[in-house]
Amino acid sequence: MHTLRNEWLILLLGDLFALTFALFMTLVVRYQSVPSGDLLALHLVPFSLLFVVSLIIFFVAGLYDKQTLFAKAELPTTVFFSQLVNVILAALLFFFVPIFTIAPKANLVIYLFISALFIVAWRIVLAPLLQSRAKCETALIIGDSPEVHELIEEVNANDRYGFTCLSPIRIADGDTPEALKHAVAKRLASDEPTVLIANPSDDRLKPLLSHLFGYVFAKPNATFINFNEMYEGIFEKVALSSLNPEWYLEYASRPPQIAYDALKRLIDILGGLIIGLLLLILTPFIWMLMHIEGKGPFFIAQNRMGKHTKPTKIFKIRTMTSVEDGAWIGETENKVTKVGETLRRTSIDELPQVLAVLSGKLSLIGPRSDMMGLAERLQESIPYYNVRYTVAPGITGWAQTHQRYAPGQINPQSIEDSKVRLQYDLYYVKHRSLLLDISIALRTIKTLLSRLFPKIRINHG
Repeated sequence: MHTLRNEWLILLLGDLFALTFALFMTLVVRYQSVPSGDLLALHLVPFSLLFVVSLIIFFVAGLYDKQTLFAKAELPTTVFFSQLVNVILAALLFFFVPIFTIAPKANLVIYLFISALFIVAWRIVLAPLLQSRAKCETALIIGDSPEVHELIEEVNANDRYGFTCLSPIRIADGDTPEALKHAVAKRLASDEPTVLIANPSDDRLKPLLSHLFGYVFAKPNATFINFNEMYEGIFEKVALSSLNPEWYLEYASRPPQIAYDALKRLIDILGGLIIGLLLLILTPFIWMLMHIEGKGPFFIAQNRMGKHTKPTKIFKIRTMTSVEDGAWIGETENKVTKVGETLRRTSIDELPQVLAVLSGKLSLIGPRSDMMGLAERLQESIPYYNVRYTVAPGITGWAQTHQRYAPGQINPQSIEDSKVRLQYDLYYVKHRSLLLDISIALRTIKTLLSRLFPKIRINHG
């Protein structure tokens, strides 16, 4: 099960090997002999950039997402379009950028053909065979919750995990430690699971821990796994049942990361300046289209909840018939305009928020902020909701690139949607780092492409 954490690395190394071997075979085909070291080095330097570009395209297309291997129906289409983009970018680089000049150009054409064959063979044939392991282990989950059943359904529906989850042992608040020990001992004796999954921090389970550890020690092949860690590893979101004051103290109130915070702020400023320039270029065209459709202000101001729940004013381009009030669909007569629909789908309406980014009130990446009225409603309805505001809110975030909403919606439209969003936001709070921010930036490109070209299936994380 530890291979789940390294699944993306296995795919990455396989892709890199396929691309490198494709270059080697290109030279073999072109010159009808094994290439010399000098010839290989001559091609390897410029082609290395093409390798990097290809890997970035694969990432944006979702080929390193966990869902890729069992979304078999979507995988061939995703690989095809990824390779198509690679061909276009390769042609632009090698035919129009002088520093990548290689003679003869036939080498590039041969490489593109061979690399496409190797990537298809690796991704569609070999990788699924490596990941399609027999379910040789059985896991027993001690405890019961909606998240437990979510994990059981996911694991049992996909053979990539290498084990099967048995029906869980339910724990009621009134159960005595003796009754629990008897129930657990009975299941261990009858099912003989090789994996025990439980939350050691659950007070109801603490009297059982010595018994569970004794079972694991008695069976060399048995393992004991923290349920919350497994849940995060599979779904890349935090189990709401794991939230408690200790979680907050360990992950949300950790000391400032001086180097990370400084670099993140620098990226916010540089990125904000670029986005601000883009906004200046687009504003006249958007204003003209909005004026044709109807009357109304171009910009709207919203009071949002910022870091540490402090009110923050941000600006957006108006996308509705009147100033937005933050209500969910069905709670207002306010309608999205035709121009506004396009602005929302492309997230262009979000660009004016760059002013708050440059002032330091928002970040480019972080949990998305709510309007004050809506945030207050959610605080009352969802425990630990304010924990997402222990970091600076962002224009895009982990939840925006992972959560699926109802058709036609790109934001939460219910308390249940907001709970799922909170799970993803808290995952970011717990694991935030520069690498995670880069991942979110690339996934945002993927999300925007899936909105612009909905008929092209792009795998989601």
